[in-house]
Amino acid sequence: MSVHGGKVLMRKVYNRFPDMVDDESLIGNIWIIEQKGKEYWKSFISELRQSEPNDLPDENAIDWRSQISTPISVEKSIDPKERILQLRKDLEYHEKLYYTDPENVEISDYDYDMMMKELEKLEKDYPHFADEESPSVRVGFSGSETQKNFEKNLKKV
Repeated sequence: MSVHGGKVLMRKVYNRFPDMVDDESLIGNIWIIEQKGKEYWKSFISELRQSEPNDLPDENAIDWRSQISTPISVEKSIDPKERILQLRKDLEYHEKLYYTDPENVEISDYDYDMMMKELEKLEKDYPHFADEESPSVRVGFSGSETQKNFEKNLKKV
């Protein structure tokens, strides 16, 4: 990617999340630093901060970053059984989209993985809600050829 592309990307980040723009691990910053050096990048960020961000979310918008980084817990008065059931339902839905209609996938692999990790943790913490049909323990999604073949081969063993 070009320095220009990195700068465009970082302007977009700044306009939406100004507190994140100086994070060196963001891909746009990596491109700028690799191609022009750290001093050039620092100068660019300083110049960028001279203007006001112009695409901030409205004050009532939920910041998606807090949704990803804050684990769901029982302390937040969420019933673990309900959360487990909802995660299973959501994971099934997204698996089906992924395998049957990949052009219309709605979440990233990362978001899917985070949902799966949350489900695995809840099932570990609450083993009495375990289910052998859970997406966390089976191969493929319900109704997939992978699942049918796996079950057929399992019966042979």
